[in-house]
Amino acid sequence: MAGEIESRGQTIRLYDCDHADVNDVTSDHQFCYAGCRKKDGSGVARKFDIITGDLVKEFVGHEEGITAVGLYGAHLFTASQDHTARKWNTETGECEIIFKGHTSEIFCLDASRGTLWTAGNDERKAVKCWNIKSEVPSLEFHDAYLGDAVNALAVASTCVYVCTCRGTVHEYSSSSGMEVRKYVHPCTFVFGMCYTKGRLFLVGRRGNDTEMPTATAMFAEVQLDYEGIVGGGLASASRLCW
Repeated sequence: MAGEIESRGQTIRLYDCDHADVNDVTSDHQFCYAGCRKKDGSGVARKFDIITGDLVKEFVGHEEGITAVGLYGAHLFTASQDHTARKWNTETGECEIIFKGHTSEIFCLDASRGTLWTAGNDERKAVKCWNIKSEVPSLEFHDAYLGDAVNALAVASTCVYVCTCRGTVHEYSSSSGMEVRKYVHPCTFVFGMCYTKGRLFLVGRRGNDTEMPTATAMFAEVQLDYEGIVGGGLASASRLCW
């Protein structure tokens, strides 16, 4: 059930996801959306009132767990282990479009700029860009040389960043899909990434699993700007957002 706890003098709201695994969250000014994997393995997204913590709506349809969620306008976008992404009406809960084309689980998405970008661990590490009004991808590219699992995706105005679990970031042109440059970050495992205000932020581990996660803010030109220790609350996080 929803509740409140005191932490460092601030009240933190808890949202009950009914013992489901929560893989990603996003929010607007009024609601919080959680992408979950239920006990039976299916996926559900849950919409909570930010103030009261009450469950407002459930988005049901994914056959396997939801791995990522994103908002754009009045729509919620979800990615899943069932190889699909979906577009939902946030008011009615209706699924309006099912995006099919990946041949493996989709681990990350970005819908912040009016187009839907997805990255999956297909055999050739497919990255796809979708018109949010169409089931057909407008751009897709594959990179057999990515090697490691794709763990994070971030979209800027003219480029898209794809990060593998071991910290290699590939920058691609969002219009042509051609690789622009590659960054190598000394992490043993990357949990998540986001792009904001001209900087690319990564959170991941260095060293063994007992060490605390490290957050790094990186300019697009690969100039390291900030590096510091992140609190233990991010230790199990799979996404990073601002």
